[in-house]
Amino acid sequence: MELLSKLRLLGVLLILAIGVGLGLGLHSRDEEPLSPPMPPWGPAAVPPSPPNHPPPAPSCGQAVGMLSDVIGWTYFAAWSVSFWPQLIYNWERRSVVGLSFDFVLLNFCGFGCYSAYNIGLYYVPVVQQEYMEANGGHSRRVVPETSVRVNDVFFALHAMAACAIGLLQIACYDRGRQRFSVWCLASVALFLIGVAVGVVLIVARAAPWCTWFHFLYALSFVKLGISIVKYVPQVLLNARRRSTEGWSIDNVLLDFSGGALSLTQQMIDCACAADWGGISGDPVKFGLGFASMVFDVVFMMQHYVCFRVSSAHTSGFLSEVSPPLLLCETGSPQVPMPQRDAIDGAATSDEACCKDS
Repeated sequence: MELLSKLRLLGVLLILAIGVGLGLGLHSRDEEPLSPPMPPWGPAAVPPSPPNHPPPAPSCGQAVGMLSDVIGWTYFAAWSVSFWPQLIYNWERRSVVGLSFDFVLLNFCGFGCYSAYNIGLYYVPVVQQEYMEANGGHSRRVVPETSVRVNDVFFALHAMAACAIGLLQIACYDRGRQRFSVWCLASVALFLIGVAVGVVLIVARAAPWCTWFHFLYALSFVKLGISIVKYVPQVLLNARRRSTEGWSIDNVLLDFSGGALSLTQQMIDCACAADWGGISGDPVKFGLGFASMVFDVVFMMQHYVCFRVSSAHTSGFLSEVSPPLLLCETGSPQVPMPQRDAIDGAATSDEACCKDS
């Protein structure tokens, strides 16, 4: 309990340090007349977006621009840290019971697609050239808003590594009677077959559109689809067990906070620029971020409202709290077994004293 409280405090301080430090530091650098060259480019097809959004219009003032950057890096940090509470919770219990295996596997595949997309557009010259040709030869300076930045690459690789650790925990820790679902394994198998077929078509130059850029672009849409459905198995598992034990609520709170801050930054930037194209021009990205927040609200309702009693009684986070009274079918309070044994023992001792007297 004390360790978890310290870890929570450390996580909050880390998020604030990254948000304020990088937000203010990079904002000051962006204000310089001669900024360094932008990194390689690529369409922003996959959330979460990089926190380095263009600063708001000067009419909003430098303070608002600094606020926007701080918010951007804070939600980036919140999303990055959100992967670790679940891993720590699994390690503390030495168990993954209550965590949806399908969610972890789908998340790993999704961030694998996202990592390949970002690495290709950031590091691979062939992919960059194909992107340029696919967009009519536009240079990267014409489309700076769609740049893939180094923090995108870091976020994707970090997320994929965290999901890989989650899969390793599933293999090593107590699983109870939980298993991967057939539909999830079949979907992943079809996905891997599709990836293999795509690579073969590209190597064989089967068609003009069989390029590495179009292959990575297709992977980005796979990531979008996974982002929509990946939470469904966990919601159903919680409902079937009528408990959220095994599913870290800290992960949900951090994800929701990151999503709320992301939408806040988008609205600040669009309002200052008097141009709402940042939202209306990319409704898919906005809608997916909103859908993630909707699932977070569902998880919070399950944890704090629907299954609050069962989750609180069984959660490892509350292991130091004394066990509550149980209600029998008649509605009268029933003392748990350990307490009942202690009471019975005390009663027997009192009876013996009375007899002796």
